[in-house]
Amino acid sequence: MSRFNEMNDEQWLDAFYEFQKRYDAPTPEPIKVLNLIMRREFAEEILRGDKKVEIRAFGDHYFRRLTDKKVDQWMTEHRDDEDMDKEAFDEFMCANRPVESIHFHNYNNSWFLDVSVTENALISITRQSVEDLQERLDCHEFDEMLAELEAEGTDERPLFYYFAIGDVIDTNLEQPKNEEEGKKNIPATAEEAYEQLDALLSDEDKKYLVENEDSVFGAHFSLGLWIRNNWLYPLNDFEKDSFMKMFVDESESPYGFHFFSADDMSSKIIDKYVKYLKDKK
Repeated sequence: MSRFNEMNDEQWLDAFYEFQKRYDAPTPEPIKVLNLIMRREFAEEILRGDKKVEIRAFGDHYFRRLTDKKVDQWMTEHRDDEDMDKEAFDEFMCANRPVESIHFHNYNNSWFLDVSVTENALISITRQSVEDLQERLDCHEFDEMLAELEAEGTDERPLFYYFAIGDVIDTNLEQPKNEEEGKKNIPATAEEAYEQLDALLSDEDKKYLVENEDSVFGAHFSLGLWIRNNWLYPLNDFEKDSFMKMFVDESESPYGFHFFSADDMSSKIIDKYVKYLKDKK
């Protein structure tokens, strides 16, 4: 058993930083946005919450895209150094680049789905790795494959990249309808909306919104995403019109607010919330 298995998170991080400092070890550069082709039916499964992990078979194409060449070269050059702590090397060194978000789309880019990624890695299809994904991520993408491999009794196991899917960032796909569960926390009045945002944000966040002139622009990328994902995307066009009338005078959009983009709608809600915060002072 590795000595690192007995460490808590703080001890593991201390050991990691100590290893980096001792050997001047590099870390992989993150990928801000990874573009991936996907079938629409799988994108719709993500929107429904049925698909939580995306997988891709290991191969030259993905190896080139997901491997940090400088880290990979350093590992090749220093793996067998006489003073190298081999156990720590195997524990800490990885050339696989962390992915922050994925832009899923089809071949002609007629639709897209942007999601955040909570973790990604390269794994071998073993019982230990598959059960770990089952327990932590409720991922069952590899269940049948593992059963077949174990039935065959083969020691050679294929490699796969996996990406744990977080929040939906943006999409032009129609959100699943008739999902009442996803609508139960949508506020019925502007006052309820402000109460939810009050509970969501810290006092420091609220102070920043009130005191910074560019706060609405900055909040667009965090608070705006939350509003779109939780309040706007679950609604159809008629429901969006009714919802937005709680925050904006109907004269601003006589033909309906669904002609606005979700970005514009969330920005208008943030505008009204900032005014609400200022009025409370």
